Amino acid sequence: MKNITILQPKAEFSEQLQDRLSRLGDITYIDSLREYSLEELIPLVKHADILAFDPDSVGGVEKAPARLQTLLEAMPTVKGLALNTSGFEYVNKEYLRERDIVTSNAPYYYVEAIAQHTVALLMGCAKRIFLADRRTKKKKYRLDLGREPSHLSVGIIGLGHVGERVAKLCQGLGMSVSAYNRTPTRMEFVHRRKLDEILHSSDVILLHLALNEETKGFLSLEEIHRIKDGAIVINTAHRLLVNEQEMANALKFGRIDQYCFEADSVNGSPLKDIETAIAFKPFGWYTKEALNRNKEIWVENIAGLCRGNPTNRIAL
Repeated sequence: MKNITILQPKAEFSEQLQDRLSRLGDITYIDSLREYSLEELIPLVKHADILAFDPDSVGGVEKAPARLQTLLEAMPTVKGLALNTSGFEYVNKEYLRERDIVTSNAPYYYVEAIAQHTVALLMGCAKRIFLADRRTKKKKYRLDLGREPSHLSVGIIGLGHVGERVAKLCQGLGMSVSAYNRTPTRMEFVHRRKLDEILHSSDVILLHLALNEETKGFLSLEEIHRIKDGAIVINTAHRLLVNEQEMANALKFGRIDQYCFEADSVNGSPLKDIETAIAFKPFGWYTKEALNRNKEIWVENIAGLCRGNPTNRIAL
């Protein structure tokens, strides 16, 4: 039987998942959803063969690299690391490889939630709901002409798992959908177009690119100037995909109708005081169903590590 430490409370798992976990070995849970100190966690993890790691238990992803490393160094018998996140940039791959610690992540549990969230943002911008709310709170409401989504042409940049699902949802609402993707991808009723064509012809542009060195600043001065006058741009991927100064200029001059994006803070951003720059905290993934899928994937990964046949294994 394996010793397994899970950095989430037992109550966060359904009875079915709790039962499955109990059959895998001796399970240790934390007692509540909060940030723990290393002094609290080390006694809980030091004898574990498998660590099921949640970054929130150590204060979030920003604190996770150093704190996870310290935990692993205090675990002489650990052989498996099960992350409950899709991203794994906070792990020390070299260290894991040296110690032969097999590691898994929880990919794609959020796809449906973020895809639906993207379409909700699209509707909010097209029907000018967010602008009406802002103006109403300032007692400056005015009747503002919206658009019916079924009459909009949508250009999706990036046809990964989320982009594909967004395309299907947009089709279901009667929108004309075009897409740009660097690698060949075919979808029924989705028109593959060059990037210039997407920017020039789309009423709404949806960004679904992964952030890397090639895509950072993807919408630069040149690309923003190519966007159709009066278009809406929605970015639920990463704010660093967009040159915010150039986007701010385009919004101020009315060339772009609205830019809807996610950010933890807009302090210091040129978009901060622009009415048509619609910023939300990142919460699109946060649904009951997505969290349930996350737990199911996480438990399956823990079970895979126990039986020596890991699922969703990360290449180290």
